[in-house]
Amino acid sequence: IAQILAQSDYAGKNSILIHKGDKIIPVPAGDVALAQLENGVVYIYNFNGDRFSVNYNMEKLSHIFGHKFFRVNRQFLINRMAIKHASQYFARKLLVQTTIELKNEIIVSKAKAGNFLRWLERY
Repeated sequence: IAQILAQSDYAGKNSILIHKGDKIIPVPAGDVALAQLENGVVYIYNFNGDRFSVNYNMEKLSHIFGHKFFRVNRQFLINRMAIKHASQYFARKLLVQTTIELKNEIIVSKAKAGNFLRWLERY
C-alpha cells in the first residue's frame, strides 16, 4: 500500500521543479528531453540542451513522466520526442542518438532492447 500511495503522489503531474541558483522553477514534463543520473545527482535536459538538477530520483521521474519516457538504463530516462534514431551496437545492444548533444553515449542493454524497440513503435 505504501508503494501505491508513493506512486500516486507523483502520477499525473504535469511539471517538475528545477533548481537554478536560488530559484525553484516549474518545468512542464513535455519540455524535458531526458533525465540523467550522474555522480549521484539527477539532471534533466530540455530540448535546447540546457541542464538542470532536480530533487527527484530516476524512479520518481519515471512515474511522473509516464509512458512517453523510457528508462533505457540506470543512467538515462528518455522522452520519445528526443530520440533521433537507434542503431545496432556491440553484442546486440542498441546505441541511441538523441536530438540534443550529450557527452555520454546512451546504450540500451541486450535485455531491454526488445522492449525499447516495441516502445519506439508505440510512441
